[in-house]
Amino acid sequence: MDQVTATPTADTPTTSTFILAPEAKLLREFLKFQPGFVYGGGDPEAAGRWIVSHQHFHKLMRNDETVQARLSGACLRGHAVVWWTTYTDTHPESTTWAEFRELFYDQYIPMEVRLRLREESLSSRQGSRTLMQYMERFRHLLQFSLDVAGIERLQIYYFTRGVDDRITSEVVSTGATTLQEIFDRALARETYLLQRAGRRVTGREVQSGQSSQSNQRQKRPMDHSDRLWRDDRRERGRRDEF
Repeated sequence: MDQVTATPTADTPTTSTFILAPEAKLLREFLKFQPGFVYGGGDPEAAGRWIVSHQHFHKLMRNDETVQARLSGACLRGHAVVWWTTYTDTHPESTTWAEFRELFYDQYIPMEVRLRLREESLSSRQGSRTLMQYMERFRHLLQFSLDVAGIERLQIYYFTRGVDDRITSEVVSTGATTLQEIFDRALARETYLLQRAGRRVTGREVQSGQSSQSNQRQKRPMDHSDRLWRDDRRERGRRDEF
């Protein structure tokens, strides 16, 4: 199956060979988050996003780490079920979430892919993307740079290094100490710059429109009343000369 992840549907089973009977209720609660399924193979980045989303949901539920591993194991399908069943059959001891995550990475996110994405995270630039798009990509790549992901000041360093210079110069001087604070202030700065650029464009359009209207008035052929007004002005000028 090409599909790597899928969203649970109404007929999603709420029991699993990886779940102990008392944990069936926990699984039903977990599935309400729509954590998605993994079938194995396919897109390594999609597999990485699946792990990150599960980690987020586990933090919300605050279950024991071994329970977390079993809940995520219950969301495996296809080849992934075969892989995990084989592992648990040969390793009967309980597996923690951290161990599950590392095993999953080794199985479905090859080391060369992780290294490539890690390099991208350290050299990522905003470029033509909006700040929101850049932040989403940066956070996604962080999962492949665990040495950076665990240290806030390094996250801030690599994030701000890739932000548009017009934004960074103002944000760094604000004294923000967390990545979220940096992002919020950078977003406010970007919004301000876009609004100011919009006002300038609008101003130029108004000026251009006024100039165009003026030119149209100048180029408009004279009608009868125009000629009368012109002849009257000339006559007054001649009288003034005498």
